[in-house]
Amino acid sequence: MDELISIVLPTYNRKDDVTRAIDSVLAQTYSNFELIVIDDGSNDGTEQALRTYKESIVYYYQENQGVAKARNFGCRKASGNWIAFIDSDDCWKPEKLAKQMAFIDKYPSIGLCYTDAYRHFPDGSIKGKPERVKKHASICQDFKSVIRDPYFGMPTVMVKKELLKKIDWFDESLKTAEDLDMYLKIASYAMVGYVHEKLVDIYIKDQSLGSSMQSYEDNLLVLERLVKDQPIVSREIQKVIRQSKHDIYIEYAKSLLWEGQSHTARRKLHQAARYKLSLVLCVLFLKSFVK
Repeated sequence: MDELISIVLPTYNRKDDVTRAIDSVLAQTYSNFELIVIDDGSNDGTEQALRTYKESIVYYYQENQGVAKARNFGCRKASGNWIAFIDSDDCWKPEKLAKQMAFIDKYPSIGLCYTDAYRHFPDGSIKGKPERVKKHASICQDFKSVIRDPYFGMPTVMVKKELLKKIDWFDESLKTAEDLDMYLKIASYAMVGYVHEKLVDIYIKDQSLGSSMQSYEDNLLVLERLVKDQPIVSREIQKVIRQSKHDIYIEYAKSLLWEGQSHTARRKLHQAARYKLSLVLCVLFLKSFVK
């Protein structure tokens, strides 16, 4: 398979990082692609930094409107049947696209394909998916499997353009979690493929508590809407969603405890308990009373 892949790269004030991302795309062993860069209102000299790539990229500038709108702009401009995503501070291994396209050729029924990744944290640590997760992750995943572990990492993802159009692109009303929303909607229409190789380097940035809280709230909103939008939700899927909500509230409480907001953390733990009682919940609840 040698069909055109459209690569969408949104960027905002990342002139020192975006060239690394672009270089990693241009180094791909799979050569039939177009690279669409959407500059979302940068004022740090990004446009000037990208002039040396003018023969290799399709560049668009827009006023700052957020990552979801930037991605949607790029997706609508895409000429390929498949769209891959990369963020301006991440990079790909040279064989990333080739291995995904070989996988898609082998499993043509899938609508979205993602890979494992190295996740680089601010403290210098590097992690991939835990082995216990990888061990049980299917090569081809259905809706239920995706709900269990839907956090793929956008720079690992490649999706059929026709399916993105069918779900009306990324939800621009979400401040965060627009990627999670997209994965779950796609998985309700088509199988999802997982390439068990670390083919992407994702660089995790420190988040403020406010940003983290927004992310938790949006993740919960996406799951709530998932239940409402599905005409029939089996008991098994309901159980998986309840577990996911429990897990999000647990992580929410951990972040609040780390910031010393014990009272608010206990409220989130109470909400987690609505979905499941667990040992970690009990431990965190006790910790919330320790000064």
